[in-house]
Amino acid sequence: MHHFTNTRLIPAALAAMALVACGGGGDDAPAATDQAVALDFAAYSGTTPVSCGTAVTGLGSGATTAQIKDFRFYISGVKLIRADGSTATLKLGANDDWNHTNAAGDAVTLIDLENGTGSCATGTAATNTTLRGTVPVGTYVGVEMQMGVPFSLNHTDTAVAPKPLDNQAMTWSWQAGRKFAKIEVTDPAGTPGTWSANTFNFHLGSTGCV
Repeated sequence: MHHFTNTRLIPAALAAMALVACGGGGDDAPAATDQAVALDFAAYSGTTPVSCGTAVTGLGSGATTAQIKDFRFYISGVKLIRADGSTATLKLGANDDWNHTNAAGDAVTLIDLENGTGSCATGTAATNTTLRGTVPVGTYVGVEMQMGVPFSLNHTDTAVAPKPLDNQAMTWSWQAGRKFAKIEVTDPAGTPGTWSANTFNFHLGSTGCV
């Protein structure tokens, strides 16, 4: 295995919290109570954008060069922060390929930054780089979120789970959980390459903890 330490390959939530009031209309229209939010994500190594098929340099203590093989992660518990420190929970829209909210209100979004091309050939062409939802109308100065799947949604049967929890590539065999994050880099020389193992995997998950 080719070891990395102090790796700076990270997903970055861009400063793009587009807060747009919903509703509206004429003078007699009721005041909007919610506003739309869009949080855009992108992959960076330091200040350099990262994409499939391009070299990523300077990784770890050995300043290793690699290519992205996979870059997907689940986001949950999203809250916007007001200036006074109070928060407002972001509510997702209707369930779809990338978002799911259960009857109890536990919600999760799959962010997918790989596109199935180049070094990411084992991935999928479909991507999802934006998390969308609504919050009460107001002024917000920050955002907090969790990289992971809510406990109530995590340890379930992938074969019958709703999207995006049915994604086999994000399944972890430990207690039928999900890979909260699947970030993989591969030997830039291809296969066979110069590394002792062709791929370095970072898979984040949990075996049963809340």
